Amino acid sequence: MKSSIKAKESYYGRTVLTIKEASQHFRTSPATIYGLIKEDGMPHLKIQSRFYIVLEEAEAFLWRETAKSYATKGNIYWQRILQRLNWEEQEGNKAYEKALKRLEERSY
Repeated sequence: MKSSIKAKESYYGRTVLTIKEASQHFRTSPATIYGLIKEDGMPHLKIQSRFYIVLEEAEAFLWRETAKSYATKGNIYWQRILQRLNWEEQEGNKAYEKALKRLEERSY
């Protein structure tokens, strides 16, 4: 049975993939995906003994790791990309904190 990626969207509107599907998407082996999870901290969900990858979070993780790798080698292009990614992450965290604060205020 072959399911479409559209049918996999079930985690806050994001695409959830099995390790096998993630390895096919990123054109690598399942062992590489497991290695990224265990060694480098690739974002994942673990339900019982199975690992699942949220596609959008995995792509952002890999993009950031690539930028870090090249930025430390002095590549100005990647340094600017890394600055932008850091700024976006900070803005996202601020928005998240603001939303939590509003929820807490409403609950009282």
